Amino acid sequence: MLGIIAENNITVYSEFRKGNCSPQKGIVSFIAKCRENIGNRISYLRSDSAAFQKSVVRYLVKEGLFYSITARQNESVLKRIGEIPEEAWQYGIDADGLKSNYEVAEIDYAFIGKRKKSRLVVKREKKGS
Repeated sequence: MLGIIAENNITVYSEFRKGNCSPQKGIVSFIAKCRENIGNRISYLRSDSAAFQKSVVRYLVKEGLFYSITARQNESVLKRIGEIPEEAWQYGIDADGLKSNYEVAEIDYAFIGKRKKSRLVVKREKKGS
């Protein structure tokens, strides 16, 4: 795993694992180590779906960090997406202020057994777009 400050392209921590190690294992301690290495100055985390887990979100909220994590499209996420009413979808806007070829909507999502909900932003686009 690599912890990178994207704006500066600086690696703050790396952890090389065996090939059969779960990508979900030890993410909270990995984030803590990244923060420790630069004096806890990280305020925003962006991750793929390996970090889409209750323990990671709990840690980020507790530490007051902003985050963007790609959601795993599991059964409960897909069910919540299916419940989004058509009128909730809005066209995305590109850099020039023009409507894009995709739509976005947002819903509240809570992990099983978690009372606090998180905002889940969903993007949809037509196949072949």
